[in-house]
Amino acid sequence: MAEPIFRARGLHKRFGGLAAANDVSFDVARAEFRAIIGPNGAGKSTLFNLITGFLRPDAGSVLFEGREITGTPPHRLFRQGLSRTFQITNIFTNLSVIENVQIALLSHHGRLYRVLQRAARQLRGEAEELLALVGLAGDPLQHASTLSHGDRKKLELAVALANRPCLLFLDEPTAGMAANERLDAIRMVRRIADERDLTVVFTEHDMQVVFAVADRISVLHQGRIIAEGKPAEVRQSEDVQRVYLGGVV
Repeated sequence: MAEPIFRARGLHKRFGGLAAANDVSFDVARAEFRAIIGPNGAGKSTLFNLITGFLRPDAGSVLFEGREITGTPPHRLFRQGLSRTFQITNIFTNLSVIENVQIALLSHHGRLYRVLQRAARQLRGEAEELLALVGLAGDPLQHASTLSHGDRKKLELAVALANRPCLLFLDEPTAGMAANERLDAIRMVRRIADERDLTVVFTEHDMQVVFAVADRISVLHQGRIIAEGKPAEVRQSEDVQRVYLGGVV
């Protein structure tokens, strides 16, 4: 059996009396499309922050490609091939669409020291390819602040793909989108993942989105994983129906 690309082992994190992560352990197989679901306050964003270096766990470990990465700063993980997006888009709204991607490409290529030069002259072709990949080929010079929420999510995805990651964490990639946009957005991510042999772990509240694309699902409740399996298995879990899905999956 192939070695998992990612492993979390016994992750703990407390904020005062709140256990935001309570002995969380799970593996992710290479090229898997894994969903992490759970009610508000279940600990999903905290878990992502522990994995991607924005928080250090009180206990436990994180392994990526067999290497210990617990507490490794996000910028170092980015260069090692692990990318992440956020619930609230994390882009440079004072720059153009293409400049956002160029900044990420410059960092990936170890040329960020040249950022004070005109970014428009650097890596433009590669940036345009990434924008086309996520459906933003229309106007690369458009100011990022003028993008719709859905297009900001697409831009953040292009930025996350700039380092050619092999593992991508997406924190609510369809948050704030209209209902008719969500499924198309996640199917686009799935298509990109399949084309690039990319492993994706994502959080999501829309169950139609989750059950339409996920290979496996992990369910968090009060900082613990209470269920894990293929969509059909999770759908049938009484614990999942009770604590998260209101008895209807």
